[in-house]
Amino acid sequence: MTDPLIRPFQAWDIGPVSSLVRTVLAQLDLGADVGGLGVDVNATGRDPLEPDAHGDHAATWVIEGDDEVVGTISVGPQQNGTCVLRRLYLLPEYQGRGWGTHALRHAIDWAEQVGYTDMEVRLDPAMTRASKLLEQEGFQQKDGRYHRSIPGHEPYRK
Repeated sequence: MTDPLIRPFQAWDIGPVSSLVRTVLAQLDLGADVGGLGVDVNATGRDPLEPDAHGDHAATWVIEGDDEVVGTISVGPQQNGTCVLRRLYLLPEYQGRGWGTHALRHAIDWAEQVGYTDMEVRLDPAMTRASKLLEQEGFQQKDGRYHRSIPGHEPYRK
């Protein structure tokens, strides 16, 4: 398996990313508002995926395969040293290849470098493959959310 290319999100990625998120959500019978893409970029003049409001404490990446955007993942601040993982989407034909695992580990490594101590993820119950991935990577489900400590920190005990 070739590792995917994971690179920072750029303004020109909004079209391909919006398309892939809609494809993934349609596959799960979910609406386009899941994941925050219900924002109309043209109406607000802001890109809903761009983490600029949080400076160095947030990042969004795209996952490239076969010279096209095939996935996305984002991390942003929550509170008290906790970050939230969002927008882990991967086109159906790229699922099951380990690319989601690779992207998740990339996000966890970045969160550790930035100084986060815990990571939280909220998922729609229809996202069963993502749930399985999170559990395989040490996340624990509690109150409808998944949590884990960032490597190098005490285990999550909340």
